Amino acid sequence: TYNGHGTFFSPATEGGDRGACGGKKESDASDIVAISADHFGPTDKNSKWCGKKVLIKYGDKETTAIIQDACPTCNKDSLDMTPSVFAKLADASKGIIPITW
Repeated sequence: TYNGHGTFFSPATEGGDRGACGGKKESDASDIVAISADHFGPTDKNSKWCGKKVLIKYGDKETTAIIQDACPTCNKDSLDMTPSVFAKLADASKGIIPITW
């Protein structure tokens, strides 16, 4: 279990729509997350985290998403989510939320 912060990003305009794990094009509606570079490792290689499903909790809400990208600016145990994943946990106006995953 990790405790960090949850933020959100747009794959098409922030980092590329294929993510560091490669694969199909992703969008704001994709249920994916980016993990910190500390966990991901070198972004020029696929990480052992690529394709893993994670359960993300915020307060009494929870959702699942697939790790598909790296977040070079995220703190070690934080996740950067697509807007669709973040919206399942909190309103976008919150911006940053404390999460467990």
